[in-house]
Amino acid sequence: MVTQIVSMVLPVLAMIALGRLCAVQGILNDERHAGLKAIIGDILLPVVLFKAFFTAEYSGKLALVFALVPACARGGLRAAAACAPV
Repeated sequence: MVTQIVSMVLPVLAMIALGRLCAVQGILNDERHAGLKAIIGDILLPVVLFKAFFTAEYSGKLALVFALVPACARGGLRAAAACAPV
């Protein structure tokens, strides 16, 4: 259990330390920070989200929720009340 926690936390701490080192050494200034932020927000985040949704395991119950939520939302409160479990 401890090894699982360390294996999950260690990469995050390493990235924080790397970012701090880059800031102290002057590698990451304001212009580069803006460019890095744009790359992460415009390219990397959508790729990670797509991969997460594509590789996730979905159950039949979750598929039913995905089908009912938009249907209930289109029908308003009356349809939502009918869709709610009793």
